Amino acid sequence: MNIDKLVLLSPLPIYIKDVGNIMSPTLLDISKIGENEYKTFLYMLQLTPEKYYKDVDKEAYKIYQALDDKIKLEMTIYDLIISNKEIAKQYANVLNFFFVEQVIFNEEFKQFDVYKMINNKNIKIGIITRKNFDGIVDIILQRNYVQRSIEDEDYSKVKNKKALEILKKLKKGSKAKEQSKQEIKKYSIANIVSALSAYSEAINISSIWNLTIYQLYDQFARLQNKILFNINANSVSVWGDSDNKFKFDRWYDPIDKN
Repeated sequence: MNIDKLVLLSPLPIYIKDVGNIMSPTLLDISKIGENEYKTFLYMLQLTPEKYYKDVDKEAYKIYQALDDKIKLEMTIYDLIISNKEIAKQYANVLNFFFVEQVIFNEEFKQFDVYKMINNKNIKIGIITRKNFDGIVDIILQRNYVQRSIEDEDYSKVKNKKALEILKKLKKGSKAKEQSKQEIKKYSIANIVSALSAYSEAINISSIWNLTIYQLYDQFARLQNKILFNINANSVSVWGDSDNKFKFDRWYDPIDKN
């Protein structure tokens, strides 16, 4: 489900029928738990069964690799989450960070219940199950400016063995190079906050904390486009544009990834 750009930019939560309200956390929200914890939350939301066994349950990874493709096709990360009470509680904690309401793991029904305080009473207003879990995670990731890659695709989404083989090849060929420590530091939230506060004409180090994480990345991308546009515009003003290649409306070109 692709969410409308205007909705993603808005600080208002997105209401999901029979579930609850998903928000894009502000920088102030993230600062309360720390960047590392926030990134851990996003990492957990992007786990697939394969990544789960490879990164979390390494002892069982070889067993997973030996499983029949039919079993892999039927397995979802939700199945692994609810099979372990402690992990399910960790996921409830993750979901709580992105929901307006309170999310609690229901061990009896193997689902996540969503509660809202109404007239001083904690009322259940929605549920998260195997059926809607992946869609909800996708909405949360979009609200946090995260786009899933081939590496994050779950085999359970694949319809047949032929498609499974194609997905395997795509995953094998899409392994990204490890980021250097300098690159990680360069694109950390802390560094982007510092840079945007210093170079933006409208945002400063005091006001930036009210931005949602989506707004932060959006404005950072816009600032990069602005700097590049200004360089090209200055070059044209000095040397001219005999080939008429410079586009004066380029400054508001869409920056969407898709």
